[in-house]
Amino acid sequence: MAAPVVLTIAGSDSSAGAGVQADIVTFVGEDVSPRCAVTLLTAQNRAGVRDCWTAPAAIVAAQIGATLAEASPAATKTGALGSAETVRVVAECARAGLLGHLVVDPVTTASAGGTLLDEAGAAALVEELVPVAAVTTPNLVEVSRWVGRDLSCVDDVLVAAPALRGLGPGAVVVTGGHLAGDPVDVVVTADGTALIEGPRITAEDTHGTGCVHSAALCARLARGDDVVAAAHVARRAVEARLLSRYPT
Repeated sequence: MAAPVVLTIAGSDSSAGAGVQADIVTFVGEDVSPRCAVTLLTAQNRAGVRDCWTAPAAIVAAQIGATLAEASPAATKTGALGSAETVRVVAECARAGLLGHLVVDPVTTASAGGTLLDEAGAAALVEELVPVAAVTTPNLVEVSRWVGRDLSCVDDVLVAAPALRGLGPGAVVVTGGHLAGDPVDVVVTADGTALIEGPRITAEDTHGTGCVHSAALCARLARGDDVVAAAHVARRAVEARLLSRYPT
């Protein structure tokens, strides 16, 4: 049986630690067939983003169209989208049912610093793209921004996460890497709330872990896992990334 096709719509990372590069490596590791649409180009390393060029939305739409012309993605993930216009292109495709299970990683800044989506784009993401997502995977910083207050512990997330489902996505996975102590991922679906626990892995380089998480989750949805099972695999994928020496 052919591997399911998965699509990443995200930025290119010249250090290869995040963005479409990390997504494709993760997709291959989960035995799915990757496709990509590049939304922006960055000149970056793990110290930060030195420069960034946003692709016109029409170019992103053309890349998505090329994939759709030969295959229907079983699942799609988004990363850094660059502009409100591109956010709307993706939202239109999702509303038309063209992207399979849509995983929205609400990237606005690079982990090492640098803006990857402006304020208009961030607003469009919440208002137009998150509501049509099967799953959205914000981290603690992103959730705090969405709810308008600082969150610092699991109890805070448990209060806030159901409200995020009220934005419209089928499920929310709040990743716990920014929590104090051992990280706990909070998964909220229509069936309730699940906690995914594990040890904190101390690593000097955490660049791209959010991309790995959302890409692994996307791949497992494409392979038929439910959201909670997929989130468990995604958590293990991040742990494996942190324990590995790649990238060096």
